[in-house]
Amino acid sequence: MEHIAKPTPIEELNTKFHEGPLTMSKDRSTVYFSSESFNEKLYEKDKSKRLKYGQVGLYKAVKVNGKWAEITPLPFNSKSYSTSNPSLGKDDNTLYFSSNMP
Repeated sequence: MEHIAKPTPIEELNTKFHEGPLTMSKDRSTVYFSSESFNEKLYEKDKSKRLKYGQVGLYKAVKVNGKWAEITPLPFNSKSYSTSNPSLGKDDNTLYFSSNMP
């Protein structure tokens, strides 16, 4: 039975926003993860309710010198809908995710 280590935060990816599920390539060099507006200005202020809200998007990061770097939003992220819950296929070539896009 494989030993499962205690989860630890990934400092390069954790922000004050919610980073959600992630999926990692088999060689552990690439990670795809959900985030509420990782370094994007997707949040808007709803003045009538005084609440902040935004869309969840998917982001990619690659491991460089032992650290997660080159964090980039995936091209289908939008201010109009969310994309989340990434999962790589067995071949690492297909990314599955959920969305509320039309």
